[in-house]
Amino acid sequence: MEAVVLPVCPETAAFGCPRQPVHLSDSLAHPRVMTQRMTDGTDKLHTEAMAAVLRHPTIDGFIGCARSPTCGMCAGVSHVIGETGPHGIHGGTARGVLMDIIERRYPDLPLIEGQQLVNPTEASVFKFKVLEAARQRVEATKEVITVRVPVPELGEVRLDEMGAATESA
Repeated sequence: MEAVVLPVCPETAAFGCPRQPVHLSDSLAHPRVMTQRMTDGTDKLHTEAMAAVLRHPTIDGFIGCARSPTCGMCAGVSHVIGETGPHGIHGGTARGVLMDIIERRYPDLPLIEGQQLVNPTEASVFKFKVLEAARQRVEATKEVITVRVPVPELGEVRLDEMGAATESA
């Protein structure tokens, strides 16, 4: 079995590149995506994030970017209205827009942030979970399919059954 790691970046699709940095704001439960100039890009980013998920309907894992307002598992939220975080600070954390969509659509999908992959134990556990998810999907569909893991802002990387990266063809 082979894994294919696919690049995904809804921020680039929504705002272009180079782009203004964006951050989450206003609510921990339903954060808004704001640019540095305080332009609301929530709808635009949500549309691109949903499109990215729909382009890859058979994924077996997801590697997010730490603290990203798009694909972070725990992104910072500033200027929270009516919610006070630790030590009276108005802020907190929430899932990034894409991460939230993925977690809701695929509740059992293996998830990890890229920085966690430097830990050999966490990397091995993630690779095992991804390959197991792929095996179960292939068994359920009776298809021969490669493991697909969208990764924000990376080129295509292939993983063999042991989880070792190989050059993309």
